[in-house]
This record gives sequence, C-alpha cells and structure tokens, in this order.
Amino acid sequence: MNNHGQNLLYITFGSLGFVNYLYYAPIALFFFYGIAEYINMKHPTASISQYTGIIRNHRFYIMEGRCRIEMVFLAYLVITLPLDFMNRLIKVFMIGQYLLIKYRINNEFRYASSSVNAWIEAKISGIGFLLNGYKKLAGIVHDYANRQPEAPAPAPAPAAENAAPHQ
Repeated sequence: MNNHGQNLLYITFGSLGFVNYLYYAPIALFFFYGIAEYINMKHPTASISQYTGIIRNHRFYIMEGRCRIEMVFLAYLVITLPLDFMNRLIKVFMIGQYLLIKYRINNEFRYASSSVNAWIEAKISGIGFLLNGYKKLAGIVHDYANRQPEAPAPAPAPAAENAAPHQ
C-alpha cells in the first residue's frame, strides 16, 4: 500500500465525528510534499525549484514527521478519552489498527516509532517506576506488532480404517 492508499484509509477516520487540526496535519504535510514534487516536475527551471529540490531531497524526514504526527494524534485521543468515550474509543481502535498495519509495511513509520520510543525513554529515564512500566508496555506493543501470523492448522487426513467403502 503506497502513501496515497494510506491517506485514503486515514481520511475515513474523520467521518467518525470529532476532528481537529492535529488530525489534518499529516494529510496537509503529505500534500505539501506532493505540491513540491509537482512544481519541480512541471517547472524544473523555475526560481522556486531550489526550494522544492530541498524538500524532495528530504522526503524520508518529511514522511517520518508525518508518521510522528499520526502517533501524537493517537496519544491525544487516548488522553482525551474521558471527554467523549464511545466516539473516541472507536477512533482509538481504528487508528491503532491503521498504525499497526502501517508499522508492518512502512519503513518510515517503523523508524519514526523507534525514534519516538527512544525520545520517551530519554525523557522518563530518571523516574524508575514509570520507566519500568513504560518498557513493559512498549515491549508488549512491540511483540504484538512484530509477531508472525500463525499458520493455519493442517486439515485432518481421513482415516482409512474409519472410511466406509463405496459401493
């Protein structure tokens, strides 16, 4: 699934009611990058192309920033769950599943997740009980995100001695 498909999935979460500027920020960042690519493609000799070239050369960091904003939006929804429990709970589960899919298929999101994790650990490193709890929670989430899908159970072979003869 490319970034356009991911945007289509992400936009559907807005149909569940509450949205704010934080919700729209990843989409706006993606389209900002798209505009820079379009200008560079249609007008490669324009005076603005020096700036669009810088933007295009830093694609990985822009997309990583987009992923970080999506994680911040999920954290925002989790923190504000008491304000509108049912509406936001459904959104939390949907966005959580979306980010899980994105973690499994998108290298930029995987890198953004590891850098956010390192940042959080650095911020709470002085608070022992909080750091231990966070590491346990992060370990559970990491193990869940990286687990391999289980293989389907093989179909049982028909037993020859129990089979009725065909006549």
